[in-house]
Amino acid sequence: MRSLLSILFAGAAMAASAITPVQLADSLAKMQCYGANVKYVVSLPSVGGGDDVAYDVHLESTAAPTDTLLPFSYLIDWTLLYNGEFYRGFHSYDHGVHFRYRDGRLQQWRFEDDPSAFVVGGTPARGVHALAQFVDAVPQAIAQKILTAIADTTCVYSLKDNGEVLIFEGMTQGSKFRYIFDSTMLTPREFEVTNNPDQISEQTVSVKYGFSPTVCQFSEESISERYPEAFKQIAGKYSLEKGQYLPTFSAPTPTRERYMHERGTGFGAPTVFVFLESGNPQIRQLISDIRALASECGMGIVWAFGDHRAEEPQDLIPDLRPGESLLFKARSAARDCGVTNFPTVIVADLQGRVVDFTDDFNQSIRDFVIKSAKSAD
Repeated sequence: MRSLLSILFAGAAMAASAITPVQLADSLAKMQCYGANVKYVVSLPSVGGGDDVAYDVHLESTAAPTDTLLPFSYLIDWTLLYNGEFYRGFHSYDHGVHFRYRDGRLQQWRFEDDPSAFVVGGTPARGVHALAQFVDAVPQAIAQKILTAIADTTCVYSLKDNGEVLIFEGMTQGSKFRYIFDSTMLTPREFEVTNNPDQISEQTVSVKYGFSPTVCQFSEESISERYPEAFKQIAGKYSLEKGQYLPTFSAPTPTRERYMHERGTGFGAPTVFVFLESGNPQIRQLISDIRALASECGMGIVWAFGDHRAEEPQDLIPDLRPGESLLFKARSAARDCGVTNFPTVIVADLQGRVVDFTDDFNQSIRDFVIKSAKSAD
């Protein structure tokens, strides 16, 4: 049960403001086509203020109440000048599709390919899309913070209206916070959150907002049009052609690791990538043929299954041989590589370039692999 001090503090807060925390959260949650330029500063007092990290962030968001994974869509574009080095990136989310770009690399997550990335521990609140950097500055995310705070029986909070701004502040176990909103528009003006106050691990995030117009377009098509250079490397933007380097892609393995390939990275031996699904009745024969040919030609194999579950691929390939890798939930990786049909076989050389590929299994797979292996040497 909430302490008497908490009840009195909260009761006084309600009398001090014409709007309740729930009403404030509701207004924030329902915001459509919000845009802001934000100064986002991370401070570690234990190591001195000289090590503050200050990001310039552009936010765009809109409510998406029918999305069960996150009730809003967002685009967050950020820049950082630190120790003389300039960094830039962005991340976005819209109805089950999440992108992150930094250090020249674009990552993507799709709920249809990998639901476990979006629902962690039984809740979407711990998903990769919900915990992306700077999402805590999005108004709809602040709404969730307010509702979480007032539902926390250990939290002491107040909401006050001084005429120009609303101030929602309080403290709970392990953190203290202060949010300031425009009293008319109910948009955020600034906030400060300190985690682990007075501890060696203390960290403070300070955020100040300025108005910015928004395009209010969050679909994959719209994001790719805004960042064409970043999207050249991924699905639908990569053209599977002989002589090109395989693009950057990744997929999980049944052992809970993640297979990663970086564009321009080579292999220890020419490698056959087989994109396939377990339901195809010809798969067992294809697996047998590819294994025999790879062994004959000294090639590695990456079995990339589009299946959502690891059990089916493991039934087909219960024991991996030296030089083999087994992946599942690889539909996203297939799109990254320009693969449109299952099964598709791609042969890559030592430098990671495409030697040849096929999805036509009317031809002799033996002739295809042997010819490709010779070209890969």
